[in-house]
Amino acid sequence: MQNGNPIPPGALISVRMINFMKHDNLLISLNPGANFITGRNGSGKSSILVAISIGLGGTSRISGRGTNLNDLIKDGRNEATIIIEINNSPNGYEEHIFGKKITVTRKIRRGGSTFEISNLPKNRATAREELTKILQFFNIQVDNPCTIMHQDIAREFIGVSSAQRKYELFMKGTLLSRLEDEIHKIEGNILRVQKRREECFADKADLDLQFAKQSRLNDIVEEAGDLVHRIHNIENELTWSYYKTATQQVNEFTELLSDYKEKLNIQKKKTIIKKEEHEKSNSEFNEYKKKVTEELQKLSTIKKEKDKLAQTLTKLRADINQQKSNYKHKKNALERTEIEIQNKKRDLERLMKKKETAAEDSLLKKRQYNAEQEEKQGQTERNLHRVEEDIEQIQNEIRQYNSSYEMQKEAAKNTKNRMNELNEKLRLLKSVSTNNSDYSIQNLIDRQLNRFSYRPTGPIGHFVRLKNPKWGIAVQHVIGKLLESFIVDNYQDERQLRTILKDQIPVIITDFSLRGFSERVRPPAEEAISVFDVIEISNFEIQCKNGHSVNAKDVITNVLVDIAYIDKIWLIENDKRAHEVAFKNRITVLTPDGVTYKFLNGYQMRAGAKYTVCKIGADDRVRIQQTESEIQRMNDDLKHKSTLMNDVEKKIRSLKTRKNELDRQRTDLTKTMNEISVRLQNPPDESDNFDAQINAVEERIDKLNSNLIEHKDALPIIEEKINELKKEKSKFIAQINELNEKLNQTDPFKAESDRLFNQTRRLEKELEHEQKLESNLTERVNKVTEILKTKTNEASVILDKARKHSPECEERYKDTARPTHVLANLLMEERNKYSEAQKLHGVNFHQIRTEYKTIKNQLAEAVKFLAELDEFILSAQNGLKKRQIKLSQLQDSITRRARVAFLSYYSKRKYSGKARFDHSEKTITIRMKNKFDKSYTDVTGLSGGEKSYSLVSLLLSLWEVMDSPFYAVDEFDVFMDDINRQAATNLLISGAKSMEIKQFILITPLSLDYLTRDDDKVSVFEVEK
Repeated sequence: MQNGNPIPPGALISVRMINFMKHDNLLISLNPGANFITGRNGSGKSSILVAISIGLGGTSRISGRGTNLNDLIKDGRNEATIIIEINNSPNGYEEHIFGKKITVTRKIRRGGSTFEISNLPKNRATAREELTKILQFFNIQVDNPCTIMHQDIAREFIGVSSAQRKYELFMKGTLLSRLEDEIHKIEGNILRVQKRREECFADKADLDLQFAKQSRLNDIVEEAGDLVHRIHNIENELTWSYYKTATQQVNEFTELLSDYKEKLNIQKKKTIIKKEEHEKSNSEFNEYKKKVTEELQKLSTIKKEKDKLAQTLTKLRADINQQKSNYKHKKNALERTEIEIQNKKRDLERLMKKKETAAEDSLLKKRQYNAEQEEKQGQTERNLHRVEEDIEQIQNEIRQYNSSYEMQKEAAKNTKNRMNELNEKLRLLKSVSTNNSDYSIQNLIDRQLNRFSYRPTGPIGHFVRLKNPKWGIAVQHVIGKLLESFIVDNYQDERQLRTILKDQIPVIITDFSLRGFSERVRPPAEEAISVFDVIEISNFEIQCKNGHSVNAKDVITNVLVDIAYIDKIWLIENDKRAHEVAFKNRITVLTPDGVTYKFLNGYQMRAGAKYTVCKIGADDRVRIQQTESEIQRMNDDLKHKSTLMNDVEKKIRSLKTRKNELDRQRTDLTKTMNEISVRLQNPPDESDNFDAQINAVEERIDKLNSNLIEHKDALPIIEEKINELKKEKSKFIAQINELNEKLNQTDPFKAESDRLFNQTRRLEKELEHEQKLESNLTERVNKVTEILKTKTNEASVILDKARKHSPECEERYKDTARPTHVLANLLMEERNKYSEAQKLHGVNFHQIRTEYKTIKNQLAEAVKFLAELDEFILSAQNGLKKRQIKLSQLQDSITRRARVAFLSYYSKRKYSGKARFDHSEKTITIRMKNKFDKSYTDVTGLSGGEKSYSLVSLLLSLWEVMDSPFYAVDEFDVFMDDINRQAATNLLISGAKSMEIKQFILITPLSLDYLTRDDDKVSVFEVEK
């Protein structure tokens, strides 16, 4: 399987496993570059990395396969063999002895394991010791989790690793943890020696007192030898009884601390889960809120169109009601005419009969009477028709005025909402202005300045000025979204600033201690100028809490470079040249009017100007004055609309009063019509003038027939007009319903937005509750830890004193000493007896002189020992200082290289990412954004695939700063979807090509069919099940 590419020294040529785990006899030949090993679950892929680790001297505990090597032997076999070939050319390890390749063989048996190395001279040390030298020569670290990343560690790192765990792997991978452990060890030794020195001083003070008193002692009596011996034994037991009591207290507090730590770990996991849920919900809410805002803006035009159609529809309805009223009036008149014709015909028949029997004068009177009544009836009918028309007209006017009133009311509501928005904008402008108002953010920051590491800087727009105004629109497109942002040094300062900023003002976090960006790129064309050349950034000092200060220009410049990429954006005045330079060099170029030319995803792109006004360098007072003027104008407009609404209300009330009056007139006229009808039906009984009455009735019948024909002809015309108006009305109603359906589409958005908001608030409260529980447990752990530390130190001091007092009694009394109070009472009784004995017997001077010499020798030894301790502490502190400086230098150098490498790898997917190494908090956090985001987002809020891709980029950046001939990782893609998995695989291949002197072994259980097999830097080996 090896290709023509040279194999780097220290890389693996092959790995053979015989009777190892699941394999009878498996040979894996490895190539330089990227080696992908794939196969189904259970095929034994992971055992390859275990074989490499165990074969090169690792333990089964490092590989995550238990603690017993016997478990690695295949079932039913007695011996397992691992054979690994390491390339030893060129410039290898003692190449003249071992040759161009070194073969390492490890045999594992039930009783132990052995190593064999090819061409190992017999006069050399053991094979195990020689293997250690070979590994050190090639810098192969089988116990380094970043060199060989076994399955469990890979899943943790790529799937669910915390910021602290990432930092831990980084320190182990770069071997900085060894230097850090050495520093901690030295610090611990210094503390122990200093504590021992303090104890020695205390002991020396005791010896001084004893030495001063020894000459006056006369407390030993020859006859009381046995009593002295008993007192001495009790004192020894009492001394060890103190130690036993202290040990019991240490054990009690140790158990209590373990219990609290276990509860704290469980609570931390709950807090992390709640935090992830809250961040995810908050992100969904912000995205959905943005979507709802966009939809409402789109539907505002539709609402205006609907209002216009509604006005037209109102007029149509008024016309239809008018025509219906006319139709009803005509129809009623037709019915009344027909009834009256029938009545007149009956009257005519009756008159004809009466004419035969009645006198001529009676008929004439009756005709005159009926004519008068009919004339009155006609006049009353005309008056009634006029009143009904007036009532209908007034009703139409009332409808029109009501429609106008609703429109004015809606307009006033919109104006009021716009005034509220402008008032909020005015308040925000005043809060961020640089005046001395008690409510400005600058003043609030100054009041709480001691709570920040560095004074927050912002808004950025206050400190950026244009050198040439003609480039204002172009620069607005580049840095416009950052003008309202504040800059802080760390997350703690951001949280503190958020307590001051009651509004959602953007906050950017950057390291204030970094040097200002000073690298200038050569222009892509002679006429091209950088954004740096047309802006001027204010230069002033930002004070730190500890007295240190940094340059604000450096901080703002770093933010503009990191977020707005102003070092990679160019300005060209001519549109044609801007187009040519942008697409030729695949860069972003802007013209003075804001037109952008760039190369995106392999396509040439021209974007029109988004801004028409430049806000860079604008005076806050002018913007505040403009906003106040706009508010005043809208206030006047609102007052005008209120006046119009009051006038309309007055007109509506006047029309309703007039309508009530006409209703009363209609009632009176109707009553009169009924009375005339009764009189016409029952005229005075006159027996004369029947001919006149008959003529009058016949004339009336002719007139009524004429009216009947007129009414019948008018009804179809009115019906046709009503139908036409109804069709037009239905058309407008359909259009309005269609617009209503579009408008109603916002209801689900609003409901979902409210749901997400309530969910976010609920999760925020739950997160605060969990964080409070975690804080309480942390406080308990810290308190118990301090108590345990104190008790442990007390027990250690008591043990040292006990060993110094009576070392020979340790085994006897260490665990079996009687209670302290019992021994104290017994000792007091024995000493009282001894005091009585002193009164009865003389003094042993020989014993006094012996004790005096002993104490004197002890004092001399104590002084000498203290001098030796002082010399050791000074030497250790000097060594500690040198190692701390070296660790800081290495951390700065390695993390800078890792950040640059991470940015390079992460940008291959058109993302912008940052890896933040916090050495004080011991965390690594990854933040990213795409071209549509305004600020960086923590990757913990991303999907599993995108988060895993980010961590693969971080792993590659760590490999670049490490120095090992090969790297191996198991199951790097199990948490990714197909898109992110393919992108991560391509990224690993790209990293392998860029690090061509290193070898990569990558294991995956998934298919790699999408890889091109003709690439000589990529090899694929499939393990059969």
